[in-house]
Amino acid sequence: MKYLVDSQTVIDFFNGKTELLHLFDDTENIYISAMSVGVLYEKVLAAPKPDEKIKICKDFCQFLNVLPVDEAVAEKYAELKNIYESVDFALLWLCATAIVNDLVLVSSNPETSKVKETVSKKF
Repeated sequence: MKYLVDSQTVIDFFNGKTELLHLFDDTENIYISAMSVGVLYEKVLAAPKPDEKIKICKDFCQFLNVLPVDEAVAEKYAELKNIYESVDFALLWLCATAIVNDLVLVSSNPETSKVKETVSKKF
C-alpha cells in the first residue's frame, strides 16, 4: 500500500508515536505533499535551534517521495472545495493530492473522514 503522510504525522513520528514506526520502515511507499514539507519547515524554523533541526528535516524528507501540487491536484481540489465548503482548505489540498495519486492519506485530523472520496488511515 502507498501512503500520503501529512505534516502532523511526520511530527508525531519524530515525537516518538510508536504506532507510526512500522509505517516509515518502507519509505519507498511513503509520499508527502510539497505543501506539507513547507509546513514542516515552518514549524522547524519557529522552534528553538532551527539550524540543527532544519537539516534533520531536510534529510528525512529526502527519503520520502515529495509530490508537487500540479494542475490535476488543483482541479481535484476545486471539485472537493465545491462539495465540502466547510472543510479546511489545507486538508482538501491533501485529499486532492491523495486522490489524484491513488494514495491512502495518513492523518490524525478527524475531518479527513468528511471527505468521502479519500481513503484515509488514522494512527
